[in-house]
Formats: sequence, C-alpha cells, structure tokens
Amino acid sequence: MILAFITSLLTQEVDQINVEQYESLEDCLFQELVDRFEQATGNSRALYTEPPVVDMDPITISIDYIAIRHVELMGQTSTQFSIHGEMRLLWTDPRLKFDGKEWKMDSFILHEDHHIWSPKLVDESYTGICKAADGCWNERHRTTLISDGTVVAVYSFRYPSYCVVDYLRFPEEKNNCCLFFSAEDDPHYIKFEITTKSKTVLDRTVPIKPNDVYAMSHENSAWTVEGRTIDTVKVGGFRPELLRICVHAVKKMGTLRTAIRFPITIATMVMLVSPLFGDLRTQIFVKLFTLFLQTISFIYLCAMAPTLFVLTWISMILSLLALALCRIRRTVPPSHKIFLVAKMINRVVCCVDPDPSIPYQRNFDDTPSQRNVDSPGPDYTIEWQHIYIAANNLFSFIAFIVFVFIAILEIF
Repeated sequence: MILAFITSLLTQEVDQINVEQYESLEDCLFQELVDRFEQATGNSRALYTEPPVVDMDPITISIDYIAIRHVELMGQTSTQFSIHGEMRLLWTDPRLKFDGKEWKMDSFILHEDHHIWSPKLVDESYTGICKAADGCWNERHRTTLISDGTVVAVYSFRYPSYCVVDYLRFPEEKNNCCLFFSAEDDPHYIKFEITTKSKTVLDRTVPIKPNDVYAMSHENSAWTVEGRTIDTVKVGGFRPELLRICVHAVKKMGTLRTAIRFPITIATMVMLVSPLFGDLRTQIFVKLFTLFLQTISFIYLCAMAPTLFVLTWISMILSLLALALCRIRRTVPPSHKIFLVAKMINRVVCCVDPDPSIPYQRNFDDTPSQRNVDSPGPDYTIEWQHIYIAANNLFSFIAFIVFVFIAILEIF
C-alpha cells in the first residue's frame, strides 16, 4: 500500500502535490536512503554516529553565509559581549546521494535532524563552563539534503565572547570580541572553508544585558558594532584549526571626547604660535607652560596627549638649539638668498624687524656695543641669527597648519 502511494505521487507533477503529500514523499526518500545504507553496511546507526570520512581525508565544512543577529553587553561596567548569530554550513556525505530524476526533486528538507551525522560545533573559550542555563547554546535546524550528497544546515549560536580592548584612543576605545568554534566529536577530521565575505560592515548599538530575564526594555551602552569578520586560525601546532567569528566595536563618547580634547588643543595652538610672543627665551617659557597644561590633560588620559607631547618636545628642542646656535660667533657669511628668505619669514611669521641696525637685542643679551670688541674681523653672526630664528619660526608655522587641519578632520 505504501509502495502504491509512493508510485502515485511520483507519477504526478510536483506542483500538483499538496504540502502534506510532499512531506510524506520526503520522509519516504530519506527512509529509502537509510534502508540502502543498512543493506550495504548492516549498521544504520553509523549514518548519524560516524562521520563520512573517506580514506582518512578531512571533511570540508563550508560556510557560505553568516549573520550577527544580536550583540549584548554582559554588564554595565563590563567590556565583554555576548554574541547571538547564525551561519549556514555545507558538507558532503556520499551516503546520502539519490537520483533526483527518479524522485522528481533535486533536494528535500530533512524533518528529523538527528538521523544524519552533522558536526557538533562548540565554543572553545567556554566549553564546559557556560551551559544552556547561562544563556549559552547552539542548535542545527533547517537541514536540506541535495541529490549529489551535499548537506546544507543552518546553525544558530549564542555565547559570551573573548574580548580584547584597545585603549589607544581613550575615551573612544575599540573592542574586538571573538568566538572560537571547533568540532566537538573529532576536530582533526574537520576542515573549515569560508566562501562568504570575510568582512562585513555593521552599524548596530550594543544594549546592556538586563538583570531581569523578563525585562521588556533594554538600556543601550556607549558601544557600537562597526563590523564583523570570519576566518580560521590555529592555536598551537598540534591542535586543529578553529573557526573564528569576531565583532569589532567602538565606544561613542562624543561629549567626553570634546571635554578632554578642547583644553589640550587650545594649549597646543598657543605653543605653536609661540613665535608671536617675541624672542627665543620667551618662546621657551611659553612652551614650558603649555607642556605643563598638556601634562594636566594627560592625567585625564586624553587620546591626543602622546602625539602632542612629541610635538611639544620637538618644538622646544628646536627653540633651544636655535638659541644655542645664535650665541656662536660666525665669520663665514650665509647664502644671500637664504638670508633674504629668512628675513621675509621673520617679518611675515613673527613680525620681527629684520633691520640689521637693530641686531635682535630682544632675542639675546648682546648689545651693539659688545659686537666685535673682543674679536675684530668679519662677523656674520647677526645674519646667521636671522636664519636660525627663521627655521624655528617656519617649523612652528607648518606644525600649526598641520595640527589645525588634522583637528578639523577629526571633528568632522
């Protein structure tokens, strides 16, 4: 009677069969595969207890789709994320091949998922620690068998992740959280192959996990997920490869960032325009004061402080070097073109009078009456002083332009 029912279904067109009849035909096809395997091996249980290993070759598990459904912060003060997502896996099982023309279907849905072998994926970081009662789980569903023996299954998972926080750009630090999946049964026979995009851009806020399981509302944290990556890694030479799924988040703290950055930005601008305050000695005092302000800002861990410390020290060293060189007597004249360019820079940048009759009395302790008293002969010290001061002023001018340009880019 069952054979007559199957024959009647196979003689009809697929679009003429209702849903219940189609499901019955799928069940009959799978039972045919089980009976065929039992006749060949005498053990039908091996169809779902033993992996389809041929000549000890590893089984290739392809991942052609992955989606991150939900990312949740484990606690108000925590930096650990709980990741909930799903992925579609494909592998080949030669024991499940069938003739699509005979059965008038190229694929069918498996209604009893536990009747075939499938990889049991577990997260390596929390194996044996996080149970279903703690919110950790994974399950296989929507399993499809294709006539060439390919098995397609969707895995859903939810696990706490292993996170690494990068505090370089505090208060807007970055958080990289990953899951590491391996096959629980025999990982040495499993080889992962990624056919989907390895990187995907996301834009999703991260809510805080509520203490009440039945809470209807969620409080969003300052974290925002910006992307997802998937790849394979090996941890140790003797261990099999792991499937790594990561989410990359950044903390959005615009108000705090502005509050921390504003005072140190103003202090740096004052330091860079120090040539407008007069002689080199005054410039050095101005830079020491701005260095003090930057140190105070560094106490609050301003993200720009390390870069600004470098800029301040370079500018201060150049000013001290220029001051030291200006005290050395020069008997060799500089290039006339360089001297003219230096005079122009001093007049335009810091408004210093380049008239030789006023030999930078406000820059140095020397006076015109002291020049050439102890050392008769040619003296081109004043000309070289123009060049040294111009080099110091030119650096401050270029650094100021670059700093303002970068600050505007970071704001917008």
